[in-house]
Amino acid sequence: AVSGGGRELVVPAKGLYLAALMLAVVSSSGHRVTLFINGAAAPFGIAGNASTSGTSQSATSILSLNAGDRLRLQHEGTAEFTQGNGKTCLSLAAL
Repeated sequence: AVSGGGRELVVPAKGLYLAALMLAVVSSSGHRVTLFINGAAAPFGIAGNASTSGTSQSATSILSLNAGDRLRLQHEGTAEFTQGNGKTCLSLAAL
């Protein structure tokens, strides 16, 4: 695992990808989750307000990526997320 985020995802081939970011927020005092590509912040992420009840958030984008690009999520703020497929995750689909 990477401090402040999860494991890196390495893009297998150059092309357009549909990116879907899903967050299952257990509680938060305010948070932001941003996609980083090769160590730089991409203009794609989700921010949320303080909440003590579970919430779900999602965002989608089409990204132009190169083979070997390294993607990871960077978390900011104080929040508890439920991890796993269909919960807090980043999904990519080649177009």
